[in-house]
Amino acid sequence: MSDKVKYVFVDLDECLISANYRMGNVPRDMQTIRLDDGTYCGRLRPGAKALLAKLRAKYPTFMLTAATGDYANSWNNVFELGFKETDIYSREDTYGGTIYKPMGQCYLIDNLPETAINSENKIQFLSKIGPVMYIQIRAYNGNANQALSEDYINSILDDIINS
Repeated sequence: MSDKVKYVFVDLDECLISANYRMGNVPRDMQTIRLDDGTYCGRLRPGAKALLAKLRAKYPTFMLTAATGDYANSWNNVFELGFKETDIYSREDTYGGTIYKPMGQCYLIDNLPETAINSENKIQFLSKIGPVMYIQIRAYNGNANQALSEDYINSILDDIINS
């Protein structure tokens, strides 16, 4: 177990929420956002806020997504995820070549395999600010049986605590 500060970055799509582009009617049980390119509908993953609360109680916690900043900020507001705008790193940050000062040990929580192109881009971005540990979690596709249980949340935290 290390005494160094640990920084946690959580992906948005298929981790905290499930969302998709909508061309027709939006199901009543889904929230919506409207952006320049159209309407998206989405669901908050059961347990997502509990995960964020536990992470934030121990570590500086950020969102890191391959999506655009407008998209990420909109869902953050709709679902009240609690990220400040400056705590959301989006496509514009990761692909824009912005250089950030070194922070320390970084943990990326994502649903994609570590070798997926979006994951590799996120890891490359984070490696500029510190060593990266990748934590892959089960994907959320909007199904109730894909909730983050308390035991599952604790196992994610254990991965961070014990590294």
